[in-house]
Amino acid sequence: MTIRFHELAYSLKIWATSVLLAPLICFLIEAIVHSSVFFSVNEALSCYPYIVIFGGMCSFFTWIIFFLLIRLSVTVIKSIRLIKYVIAATGVVLTFLTILIPVWLLSDSPFELNIAMIELLAGNCICIVGGSLIYELYTIILCEP
Repeated sequence: MTIRFHELAYSLKIWATSVLLAPLICFLIEAIVHSSVFFSVNEALSCYPYIVIFGGMCSFFTWIIFFLLIRLSVTVIKSIRLIKYVIAATGVVLTFLTILIPVWLLSDSPFELNIAMIELLAGNCICIVGGSLIYELYTIILCEP
């Protein structure tokens, strides 16, 4: 029996899920937190493609680091369950850094998070952790005797 890891496809699925689904989760959190829809559905849908493009461009470099850390994890850690937990935690840390470093660098009050930042962090972390735990990282290849 041989285990074959699919780090590239796995990391791309997680990244794409985060880029595509996190804005929708943010819209949903916004609607729940404020008990009404902040944007109308039409406004949300009209800005969705721009948010996806912007999010993809901003997180592309982070995805490369994420992919390299996944490759490192599968070579160093022997337990597949532990690998997935480490990948999920790594993804959360990278998400925080990707979102908060620009805020810290560009903001007048760098340690003040507004609700939009918290919603953005929550949406992305839900996608990263969920994708890390749900998507298949490996294939088992059965060797014939």
